[in-house]
Amino acid sequence: MLTVAYIGFGNSVVRYHLPYVERRDDYIKVKFIYRRAEDRVGAAEQERETWYPDITFTSDIDEVMKDDEVNLIVINSPDEFHVEYTMAALKHGKNVLVEKPLALTSEEAREVFAFAKEKGLLVMSNNNRRYDPDMRTIRKVMLICMAMVILAPGTAMAQENKGLALTIDAKAAVIMEASSGEIIFEQNGDERRAPASVTKVMTMLLIYEALEQNRIAWDDVVTVSEYAAGMGGSQIYLEPMEQQTVRDLVKSVVIASANDGAVALAEFISGSE
Repeated sequence: MLTVAYIGFGNSVVRYHLPYVERRDDYIKVKFIYRRAEDRVGAAEQERETWYPDITFTSDIDEVMKDDEVNLIVINSPDEFHVEYTMAALKHGKNVLVEKPLALTSEEAREVFAFAKEKGLLVMSNNNRRYDPDMRTIRKVMLICMAMVILAPGTAMAQENKGLALTIDAKAAVIMEASSGEIIFEQNGDERRAPASVTKVMTMLLIYEALEQNRIAWDDVVTVSEYAAGMGGSQIYLEPMEQQTVRDLVKSVVIASANDGAVALAEFISGSE
């Protein structure tokens, strides 16, 4: 049995983690959710805790760390506390799953992994995007590129493998040699398809132009519309009327490919997406 304690009780815990683990109660048990005392103030916050009567909510971090039954701690705190909580959990013999980013610097990340190795424990960033279909396709395309180099005309391996057909499990793909424009691999390359996350790259270009032109600032506060909050898909689970800075919304798009964050930014600079 995997016995879990969460540090933090934000949107990602409520909307993503808990709905998943609740359906797997045959081998995952959530025992604790740690919240700072100041985060539990108010009737609304107290009511949220009643949604999970089988989970113990606590503001005593030692109660979580010293519980012998807990073998995994999932950290969903603000980014600046990730390393502090991770190191504390490892010191108490707990495996750790950390929301992105695992650490704020590469040096801190190396220290975390070295300490986990020393303790014989697992620590991992919750980079769930690596399992998304688009990321899996990118990995396959990279393998195809490597194969193209190995099997380039004139090489011995190319002669040995003449006629080898390369396919990927994707609806469409195109690989172009950048300097010459030569298409080296194509699969349904002329088929019309939606641009997907390319639109977020374009959104970021417009945001950075607005920043350079001083039309907006990094610390400007963006109020999230109901429309932006309801985007679905890859998201950070923004709430209607929630307020976030431009800086944090840009992070959400660049790091988490957040649809809701991208639309909130688009509406902020242009009135609509």
